[in-house]
This record gives sequence, structure tokens and C-alpha cells, in this order.
Amino acid sequence: MNKLYNGTYEEALEIIFSLLDINNDGIIELDNVRMMLSYLTLKIHKYNIEYKYQMKSLDEIDEILKYSFRDKKYINRRIFYRKSDSYL
Repeated sequence: MNKLYNGTYEEALEIIFSLLDINNDGIIELDNVRMMLSYLTLKIHKYNIEYKYQMKSLDEIDEILKYSFRDKKYINRRIFYRKSDSYL
């Protein structure tokens, strides 16, 4: 975790890629990323989860993934790094 916060940009990208590359084959699959991100809960208040807003966030997740993956079902490390630079 230290490298994620205090490391270089490239080290942080590698950690994130490794987390998303579930089966360690050097490829991130669209469906796996969507599933992982969909489990994030949104808390409007400290103890109150608002699922109505979470449904809206799923639409936002789909938009981000649509941009990141284009019409592909997966992306490799090189594409991931290139796409990540566009968010800076």
C-alpha cells in the first residue's frame, strides 16, 4: 500500500493493474472490472447507503468503461497505461 500512495505514478499503475488482472494473464477483462466496481457502495451519510444513487453510479461506471475499453472486451497493460495517462 505504501507504493500506491508514496510510489511513482508507474508503480501505482502497476499495483492497480495487478488488482484488476484477476487471473494474472496480463489482461484486464471488461466484465471483471465492471463487477468489481459495482460492489463499491456509496454512502451519502455516515451509516446510510443510498442505492438510488448507486444505480446512477453504475451508469457512470459503464460510461467510463465504455471510454476505456472502447468496443473491446479486454485491454492489455500497454493500453491500460496509455488510457490511464488520459485521466491526468
